[in-house]
Amino acid sequence: MTLNRFQMWMYAVIATLMAMCLGACSEAGTGGEPEEPATWYHAGFYLTVGEQNTTSRAPQEGTYDPGEGYENYVDLDNVQVHLYDMAGNYSGPVTDFTITPIGESSGGKRYKLDGKTKVNISSGKFKVVVLANWPSYPENLSFGNLWETTFTFNPSVPLSSANALPLYGVKDVSLTDVKPTQLVNLGTIHLLRAGAKIEVIVDDPEDFWYVKTLRLTHYNTVGFCAPQVMSQSEYVKDNWNQDYVGRAFVPENSGVRTDLDFRKIADRTESADHKDHYLLYVPEYYNNVESIPMSQISVEFENSTSGVQYIPFYHPVSGNTMDIMRNLWYKITIRKKDENSNIRFEVDVIPYKVCELDPIFGLTPATH
Repeated sequence: MTLNRFQMWMYAVIATLMAMCLGACSEAGTGGEPEEPATWYHAGFYLTVGEQNTTSRAPQEGTYDPGEGYENYVDLDNVQVHLYDMAGNYSGPVTDFTITPIGESSGGKRYKLDGKTKVNISSGKFKVVVLANWPSYPENLSFGNLWETTFTFNPSVPLSSANALPLYGVKDVSLTDVKPTQLVNLGTIHLLRAGAKIEVIVDDPEDFWYVKTLRLTHYNTVGFCAPQVMSQSEYVKDNWNQDYVGRAFVPENSGVRTDLDFRKIADRTESADHKDHYLLYVPEYYNNVESIPMSQISVEFENSTSGVQYIPFYHPVSGNTMDIMRNLWYKITIRKKDENSNIRFEVDVIPYKVCELDPIFGLTPATH
């Protein structure tokens, strides 16, 4: 064999051995089976926190409150999106998503999400669940486990990026002809805050009555991150008089505490409406369970001989005691004319979006 022919033969042998080696390595990396390409479905949707009116949500009357500041905060690094079948069985996550804040508007805070999933959504019939700002997420993501997840409320820490309200949203999706190659628009998913907002406004045109103490008599320190709802239709009813969950969800070990001071957020000398404003965010609370003490607002004024007086959470129409429920804004305006007359106060119950209540209540004496 000549030298040139020998060199050509050696090159051929080396090339064959390298091809065999690459083939063996490829099979070893996949357990001996060639990897099949995964089918990815792409989906995009909008999140909204505290949205007001849209073309699909025209209230019959009243207005919605969009919330403000950290009430609408979404920690973009602490968002999870999951898919379920229509019966509520877990299917899988939406991953590799990007989140784009659209900004604040009269409709609250909006975000656009684009992601992908290996879940076969070709039928177009499924549920999408969005979780945000939770202290932790369960490993088993069944609805039952989501509903049992709790958060701890620290009244000494105001809302912030590090102390945001847990958010929960769910929507039934019904589409046709979903293909992996197309971006599927899932529409808008409305998020529910895990807490209630209680605001007290002292309206005193005579500039005489100043608050000495203002407290919530009873409150919980533990709340559920999510209500027990499996469909957006359970809290979005296209009617401002009904557009909220409608009942409270409170853990057994709710950590009841007493006498929570309101935080003053605006002074009458500085605020645009020349009124004092006080604020609290609290977890849900049962006011209709005999074994649980009723939560009320206690107020005492400086230079007053009336002592502590109480404002109950009574519904002015039905006369029933109201629970403190998530995603509701309880807005109480207090007016005191003189020492010999009862305090007049008005209550608005606003589903962050308004069932206006305008009663004049009598007050319970301090021996309550």
